[in-house]
Amino acid sequence: MPSILVRKCHQTGLLFEDDKLFKKHLRSLRKNNTKKRSFRKKHNELMSVYDNIRFTATCPLDIENAIKANWESFIIGACLRNNGAGELEKVFNSAKKYPKLVSIDLEVRWNDFASNSHSCPLDGVTNWGGYKSKEDVPRNYPGWTGRINYKLDKDYPGFGSEYFSNPRCGIHTGSGGGSYLSLSYQVTLFESDWPKMAEERRKALAWSILNGAEK
Repeated sequence: MPSILVRKCHQTGLLFEDDKLFKKHLRSLRKNNTKKRSFRKKHNELMSVYDNIRFTATCPLDIENAIKANWESFIIGACLRNNGAGELEKVFNSAKKYPKLVSIDLEVRWNDFASNSHSCPLDGVTNWGGYKSKEDVPRNYPGWTGRINYKLDKDYPGFGSEYFSNPRCGIHTGSGGGSYLSLSYQVTLFESDWPKMAEERRKALAWSILNGAEK
């Protein structure tokens, strides 16, 4: 009985008798693997941008300026949410269609009890409606709450809040909306996500106490 040469793909485990089909399969795998590596690189770069903003901002104005300087990264974040992590080409092609940022205004005040019903700090947990309180899960975290207002230069393919949809950016939007010319959302910045801002707040409190004691 004649022997049949069978080739096996070590990545997928598939078997091929036809050499041409086997080579075609390998070319397709190489192409997909290249896309995946490119996505991982872009994704890691995006996370680095978010982390750098959170770790270096000392005040809301710093955040505003960082968003302006890195607006493309927030566009990519919105595209990843809409298109899925596996469709790299679609993600970055659609990013070209997104609007530019015209202006942004972050208005926040300190809040000892920022709600964690819908969002939480990166080192925390959510507690929708307080249902997890019996499990010793907190119902809030300290941070800053208020509104984020911004304008874009044209209409956008999705919700305006999607630009800040990745929790890693530390900007948690709530209810709101508007037109592409003017968008406004409730916003929460949790203290543990913004260490430099938290440090500046503690310094300001210390100076306030010191000045009060000197009077």
